[in-house]
Amino acid sequence: LMIRNEHLEELDIIGRIAILPCTFIPALIFHFANLYTGKLIKWAVALVWGSTVAIWVPIIAGVVYRIEGIYAYSWGNIFKVMPSILDPMVFIFWFGINLSACWLLFKGAKRAASRLERRHYIYIISGFLALTFAVVKALVTMGINVPFLLPLGMFLVDIFNAIIGIAIIKDRLLD
Repeated sequence: LMIRNEHLEELDIIGRIAILPCTFIPALIFHFANLYTGKLIKWAVALVWGSTVAIWVPIIAGVVYRIEGIYAYSWGNIFKVMPSILDPMVFIFWFGINLSACWLLFKGAKRAASRLERRHYIYIISGFLALTFAVVKALVTMGINVPFLLPLGMFLVDIFNAIIGIAIIKDRLLD
Protein backbone atom coordinates (compact mmCIF):
# COMPACT_ATOMS: atom_id res chain seq x y z
CA LEU A 1 0.00 0.00 0.00
CA MET A 2 3.02 2.25 0.14
CA ILE A 3 4.30 3.82 -3.04
CA ARG A 4 7.81 5.23 -3.35
CA ASN A 5 7.38 6.67 -6.84
CA GLU A 6 5.70 9.69 -8.42
CA HIS A 7 2.24 8.08 -8.79
CA LEU A 8 0.85 9.48 -5.54
CA GLU A 9 -2.65 9.90 -6.98
CA GLU A 10 -3.00 6.11 -6.88
CA LEU A 11 -2.71 5.97 -3.10
CA ASP A 12 -6.27 7.18 -2.50
CA ILE A 13 -7.76 4.50 -4.75
CA ILE A 14 -5.49 1.78 -3.37
CA GLY A 15 -6.45 2.65 0.21
CA ARG A 16 -10.18 2.62 -0.54
CA ILE A 17 -10.00 -0.73 -2.34
CA ALA A 18 -7.73 -2.40 0.22
CA ILE A 19 -9.86 -1.76 3.31
CA LEU A 20 -13.08 -3.43 2.20
CA PRO A 21 -11.82 -7.03 1.95
CA CYS A 22 -9.77 -6.54 5.13
CA THR A 23 -12.95 -5.96 7.12
CA PHE A 24 -13.91 -9.59 6.52
CA ILE A 25 -10.74 -11.04 8.09
CA PRO A 26 -12.08 -11.09 11.69
CA ALA A 27 -15.35 -12.71 10.58
CA LEU A 28 -13.50 -15.36 8.59
CA ILE A 29 -11.17 -16.11 11.50
CA PHE A 30 -14.04 -16.28 14.00
CA HIS A 31 -16.18 -18.47 11.74
CA PHE A 32 -13.22 -20.80 11.10
CA ALA A 33 -12.50 -21.07 14.85
CA ASN A 34 -16.10 -22.03 15.51
CA LEU A 35 -16.12 -24.66 12.80
CA TYR A 36 -12.68 -26.06 13.63
CA THR A 37 -13.48 -26.55 17.31
CA GLY A 38 -16.81 -28.17 16.49
CA LYS A 39 -18.49 -25.78 18.93
CA LEU A 40 -20.49 -23.64 16.54
CA ILE A 41 -22.02 -20.68 18.36
CA LYS A 42 -24.53 -19.73 15.69
CA TRP A 43 -25.73 -16.48 17.26
CA ALA A 44 -22.13 -15.23 17.72
CA VAL A 45 -21.14 -16.14 14.17
CA ALA A 46 -24.25 -14.38 12.83
CA LEU A 47 -23.52 -11.33 15.01
CA VAL A 48 -19.91 -11.14 13.80
CA TRP A 49 -20.89 -11.46 10.14
CA GLY A 50 -23.67 -8.89 10.62
CA SER A 51 -21.27 -6.49 12.33
CA THR A 52 -18.74 -6.98 9.54
CA VAL A 53 -21.29 -6.10 6.88
CA ALA A 54 -22.51 -3.17 9.01
CA ILE A 55 -18.95 -1.78 9.16
CA TRP A 56 -19.07 -1.24 5.41
CA VAL A 57 -21.80 1.40 5.81
CA PRO A 58 -19.69 3.99 7.70
CA ILE A 59 -16.63 3.14 5.59
CA ILE A 60 -18.48 3.70 2.31
CA ALA A 61 -20.21 6.79 3.78
CA GLY A 62 -16.78 8.20 4.65
CA VAL A 63 -17.42 8.42 8.40
CA VAL A 64 -14.74 5.86 9.26
CA TYR A 65 -11.56 5.27 7.29
CA ARG A 66 -11.97 8.46 5.27
CA ILE A 67 -8.94 8.87 3.04
CA GLU A 68 -7.88 12.42 2.32
CA GLY A 69 -4.39 13.18 1.19
CA ILE A 70 -1.03 11.56 1.66
CA TYR A 71 1.48 11.23 4.45
CA ALA A 72 4.90 11.88 2.97
CA TYR A 73 7.29 10.23 5.38
CA SER A 74 11.03 10.25 4.84
CA TRP A 75 10.84 6.48 4.21
CA GLY A 76 7.92 6.57 1.74
CA ASN A 77 4.40 7.78 1.04
CA ILE A 78 1.12 6.31 2.22
CA PHE A 79 -2.49 7.44 2.10
CA LYS A 80 -3.80 9.55 4.98
CA VAL A 81 -6.78 8.30 6.98
CA MET A 82 -8.58 11.20 8.62
CA PRO A 83 -9.16 10.79 12.37
CA SER A 84 -12.63 9.76 13.45
CA ILE A 85 -14.27 9.22 16.79
CA LEU A 86 -15.04 5.67 15.62
CA ASP A 87 -11.40 4.74 14.91
CA PRO A 88 -10.89 3.10 18.32
CA MET A 89 -14.02 1.03 17.69
CA VAL A 90 -12.48 -0.44 14.55
CA PHE A 91 -9.45 -1.62 16.53
CA ILE A 92 -11.67 -2.93 19.34
CA PHE A 93 -13.69 -4.83 16.72
CA TRP A 94 -10.52 -6.24 15.11
CA PHE A 95 -8.84 -7.32 18.33
CA GLY A 96 -12.04 -8.35 20.11
CA ILE A 97 -13.19 -10.75 17.42
CA ASN A 98 -9.76 -12.14 16.53
CA LEU A 99 -8.72 -12.69 20.14
CA SER A 100 -12.11 -14.29 20.89
CA ALA A 101 -11.48 -16.71 18.04
CA CYS A 102 -8.03 -17.49 19.45
CA TRP A 103 -9.61 -18.08 22.86
CA LEU A 104 -12.09 -20.55 21.33
CA LEU A 105 -9.20 -22.34 19.65
CA PHE A 106 -7.23 -22.36 22.92
CA LYS A 107 -10.19 -23.99 24.69
CA GLY A 108 -10.39 -26.50 21.84
CA ALA A 109 -6.68 -27.26 22.20
CA LYS A 110 -7.20 -28.09 25.86
CA ARG A 111 -9.85 -30.65 24.85
CA ALA A 112 -7.72 -32.13 22.05
CA ALA A 113 -7.34 -35.89 22.27
CA SER A 114 -3.86 -36.26 20.78
CA ARG A 115 -0.55 -34.43 20.71
CA LEU A 116 -0.84 -33.98 16.96
CA GLU A 117 -4.28 -32.38 17.28
CA ARG A 118 -2.97 -30.03 20.00
CA ARG A 119 -0.04 -29.11 17.76
CA HIS A 120 -2.47 -28.24 14.96
CA TYR A 121 -4.32 -25.95 17.35
CA ILE A 122 -1.04 -24.31 18.34
CA TYR A 123 -0.15 -23.69 14.70
CA ILE A 124 -3.51 -22.11 14.02
CA ILE A 125 -3.57 -20.01 17.20
CA SER A 126 -0.05 -18.68 16.70
CA GLY A 127 -0.78 -17.88 13.06
CA PHE A 128 -3.97 -16.02 13.91
CA LEU A 129 -2.21 -14.11 16.70
CA ALA A 130 0.49 -13.01 14.26
CA LEU A 131 -2.18 -11.91 11.77
CA THR A 132 -4.13 -10.10 14.50
CA PHE A 133 -1.17 -8.04 15.64
CA ALA A 134 -0.11 -7.32 12.05
CA VAL A 135 -2.71 -4.53 12.11
CA VAL A 136 -0.03 -2.27 13.63
CA LYS A 137 0.96 -1.43 10.07
CA ALA A 138 -2.31 0.51 9.73
CA LEU A 139 -1.14 3.03 12.32
CA VAL A 140 1.17 4.74 9.81
CA THR A 141 -1.94 5.68 7.80
CA MET A 142 -3.16 7.55 10.87
CA GLY A 143 -0.16 9.85 11.16
CA ILE A 144 1.99 7.83 13.53
CA ASN A 145 5.43 8.33 12.00
CA VAL A 146 7.15 5.21 13.27
CA PRO A 147 8.85 3.68 10.23
CA PHE A 148 9.23 0.36 12.04
CA LEU A 149 5.44 -0.27 12.20
CA LEU A 150 4.87 -0.93 8.50
CA PRO A 151 7.61 -3.55 8.11
CA LEU A 152 6.67 -5.05 11.50
CA GLY A 153 3.08 -5.54 10.35
CA MET A 154 4.23 -7.02 7.06
CA PHE A 155 6.69 -9.28 8.92
CA LEU A 156 3.86 -10.55 11.13
CA VAL A 157 1.83 -11.43 8.03
CA ASP A 158 4.88 -13.33 6.77
CA ILE A 159 5.10 -15.13 10.12
CA PHE A 160 1.45 -16.15 9.72
CA ASN A 161 2.21 -17.55 6.27
CA ALA A 162 5.29 -19.37 7.55
CA ILE A 163 3.40 -20.98 10.44
CA ILE A 164 0.64 -22.23 8.18
CA GLY A 165 3.23 -23.41 5.61
CA ILE A 166 5.11 -25.37 8.26
CA ALA A 167 1.88 -26.91 9.50
CA ILE A 168 0.87 -27.97 6.01
CA ILE A 169 4.23 -29.46 5.13
CA LYS A 170 5.24 -30.96 8.48
CA ASP A 171 1.95 -32.25 9.81
CA ARG A 172 -0.22 -32.24 6.70
CA LEU A 173 -2.62 -29.93 8.48
CA LEU A 174 -5.00 -29.58 5.57
CA ASP A 175 -5.15 -33.28 4.66
